[in-house]
Amino acid sequence: MKTAIGLRCKSDYTKKNGYCALYLRVVVNGQSCKLPLKVDWPAELVNEKDNELKPRRRGDQECADYNLLVRNEISKANQIFVEHRLSGEVLTIDKFLSLFKEFEKRKSFLEYMTKKMNDRYRRKKISEGTWKSHRNCLIWLKNYKSELSFAELTPKFIENFEYYLSRQANRRNSTGRGLDPNTIANVMKYIKAYINIAINKDRIPIINPFHASDVKTSQNTPEVEYLNPEDVRLIMGHYVTELPVGDKISIVRFLIACILGLRISDILKISEQNVEEWKKARRLAFHPKKQMKTKKLKTIYLPLEEMAIFYLEDYMLLLRKARLEGKRISEAYSRKTLRKVTQKLGILGDINYHTGRHTFATNYLRAGGKLTNLQQILGHSNINTTMIYAHIVDADKEEELGRLASFYMGVG
Repeated sequence: MKTAIGLRCKSDYTKKNGYCALYLRVVVNGQSCKLPLKVDWPAELVNEKDNELKPRRRGDQECADYNLLVRNEISKANQIFVEHRLSGEVLTIDKFLSLFKEFEKRKSFLEYMTKKMNDRYRRKKISEGTWKSHRNCLIWLKNYKSELSFAELTPKFIENFEYYLSRQANRRNSTGRGLDPNTIANVMKYIKAYINIAINKDRIPIINPFHASDVKTSQNTPEVEYLNPEDVRLIMGHYVTELPVGDKISIVRFLIACILGLRISDILKISEQNVEEWKKARRLAFHPKKQMKTKKLKTIYLPLEEMAIFYLEDYMLLLRKARLEGKRISEAYSRKTLRKVTQKLGILGDINYHTGRHTFATNYLRAGGKLTNLQQILGHSNINTTMIYAHIVDADKEEELGRLASFYMGVG
């Protein structure tokens, strides 16, 4: 089997700027074809003998990049040649073109996703929290299949992976329950996103397997878990006891969420300068971290009461103490500690920092707060997002009215 491949310049048509289109000329047993590289370069700087481009100037990075492209494409063709020589199979020019077109499917999707998510994080296209979520998704995928090529991303594979996730235990709690359906939907959503990037940006020639599967990638309306005032007072009482600094910080972060409705990402950003400024103004003013990726930042304003100021100042003192002790109390550590504390206090449910935000919102409405004001406090762009708390309060009212009817009827 006689094969050859080389870099060529389309010299029969040179653009006004002196550039010509580049392609690879492939020969298989006397038959030839052209593989366009979709790259233009000055005709006089194309070295067809050595299959490389000469730089236009010193330090020409674009030239280095294009030479890497040329080498990669030639390498792919040579790999196809070698595989057919070793197998003894007959290779025709048509078969070569088909194999070359499908070559990208051989690449590892796991390696691709790893590289892409790290690159997006490095370029600040995604936050650290999003990067961690994508990393966890990748861990689940690797646990299911340690090696995975693009060619293996079929509707059947996606559906089997979703089923696998539904059978896994939730490692964040000790209840023995499986993964939450919304967690599974998020994992599938992240995989779908990176497949779309591969198809649309890097031109990997595959069909998105999600199009032909019934896998769920959108969340159900989450069940809102919140604490009643009695449970919050129980945690406040525990907070004032003698505790390690890490426990104190973990608890005060939760109490700030309960009192001000802040996300944990925003609580972690609070500085001593913030607290001093807010204390003087008697109001909190900040840009939610969740909105930082958007161009339209929305400032949240919230009046500060003495209780909120007390916990904010105490939080700063605790952080200072932790630094002096050489300790850094991470979100992950705080989350685990909070769960242990609430379990110790006999508070039911899988309590996390967002439970604190839900607790604030629900009890704010119960105390007579207006829904539109709550929308502004929480920074929701859509009132429908805030309405989930109104439904909880409405359900409470229905229960109370039911008890009143029973009272009139002399029942209960």
